Amino acid sequence: MATPDGKPRVFISYCWENPETVRRVHEFADFLDANGIHLEMDRYLPEGASLYKFMESMVNDPGVDRVLCFIDRAYTRREQEGEGGVSVETTIISQDVYDQVSKTGRPVRFIPVLLEHPGEGERAVPVMFTTAKQVWMTDAATDDQNKVRLLNLCAGQPEYARSQSAKLPAHLRPGSVAFDSRASGLATLVQTQLQQDRPQRALVSFQDYLDALAGAFERFNLDVDAGHYHHNRTQQIGELVDERAAVMTEYAETLDAVLRSGDSAPVDDLLDFFARLLRLNFSHRASLVTKDVSRVFSREFFTVAVALLIRRRLYTDVPVLLTHRYPGPGFKAGYDRLCYGPEDLGHGHVTEAWQQGVSRRLWERAGLSLPEAVQAEVVLVLFEGPTQDGFGWGLDNAALWRGVELPLFARAESPRTLRPLSEIFGRSIVRLLPRWEMRKDSPERMVTWSNLLKLRDLRELVESEVERAHRGTHPE
Repeated sequence: MATPDGKPRVFISYCWENPETVRRVHEFADFLDANGIHLEMDRYLPEGASLYKFMESMVNDPGVDRVLCFIDRAYTRREQEGEGGVSVETTIISQDVYDQVSKTGRPVRFIPVLLEHPGEGERAVPVMFTTAKQVWMTDAATDDQNKVRLLNLCAGQPEYARSQSAKLPAHLRPGSVAFDSRASGLATLVQTQLQQDRPQRALVSFQDYLDALAGAFERFNLDVDAGHYHHNRTQQIGELVDERAAVMTEYAETLDAVLRSGDSAPVDDLLDFFARLLRLNFSHRASLVTKDVSRVFSREFFTVAVALLIRRRLYTDVPVLLTHRYPGPGFKAGYDRLCYGPEDLGHGHVTEAWQQGVSRRLWERAGLSLPEAVQAEVVLVLFEGPTQDGFGWGLDNAALWRGVELPLFARAESPRTLRPLSEIFGRSIVRLLPRWEMRKDSPERMVTWSNLLKLRDLRELVESEVERAHRGTHPE
């Protein structure tokens, strides 16, 4: 039972025969006392007090939270031979120790701490501790680290605890199909290295992961009946994508972990990854099935990358992806070609509804909220760079945009909150706003840019800033 001020009560049992043991135990005690542990041990007794009564009262006192038994060879020998205070303590506590190790759910109160290796033919610990989990601290050179271990034990903190947040790798979760075992293994390796605080190794493994993932798409193919596939193409693509949707979870969780661990993004690795997908999407050698599946995932991989960069506030890395000229088979193109979906699927509400369903399912598998995903798509549609001819077909998902509040636009309330938008689009809001205001609404898709982008609020904010700057330049 903790003291009134919340300090854990801990009794220290040890043998006084070996001076080195006494020195180490007192050093441990000094550290514990200085770090908020209420210690009960013989050194605090007044002169003339009964040591035997004190020992008996401590091991019988239910208000003592922990009993640390520091065991050396002398401690074990005295317990065996029935000598001294150690014998008194062990006689009293033996039944409690047996109960502790034999009854599931009983609180662990008695902790054996080994300070010495046993001699040849000797038992390491008293009989009562034989089946108890023991704490080995036999190397005095590591006592500084051991002090922290003991502090945690006294406070009731386990030395090892199960992770409460770790997830089973995406490809191993129920109902998932591993797209590529090597890529999945590398994704797991990236997460492990980040948990071990090895970010540089994790970046190398992430590069290998993207390389393996691109290779898996290049090798992907299915032997399907061409006539049946063409006749039910959207259904077939949807089924193929859904069966392999775990790869989107794996990709998003791995990329997000890497972005979360540092101040910069592995942009060059992403550029190489997207370039390989672009070459595959327009390859004359790849089958229609391969290209269909790759194109669906390429679009959403790119959208997810933009969304996660924005989530982690790596705004200046977004235009790097958007202005890059990705080398394809015999040409270079912007992200609009990279994100171009399956060819010749037709147009109209049926195709758009299919696209919206596929995108939304993959966004969910990526762990994106709808506002995050829609905001990334809106950025792709609005961006005007030198390497792309327009992302107009991105309006296929516009029905999903209705009623969604875009975080960056909704938070634009001051010049400081406008900065992320300027960094993402590579231009000041003063230059961007007129272009956005000139965009034509799309009634058939119910896209109203003024509402979606909060253009009226942006205009008022920009005008007030321009007026303020003008007054500062030309004081009255």
